[in-house]
Amino acid sequence: MCPLCLATAAWVAVAAVSTGGMTAFVLKKARPGRTENPNISPSKEDHHV
Repeated sequence: MCPLCLATAAWVAVAAVSTGGMTAFVLKKARPGRTENPNISPSKEDHHV
């Protein structure tokens, strides 16, 4: 491949990765957070039969 073709291919690859990263970032920020604390285990009363 010629140097111009390699440069263009590299530019397209970088643009695709950058766009994917930005999309993931935006979706992560736009997604509503969890309201419950996942680190708190349920009490014994919750498992009462």
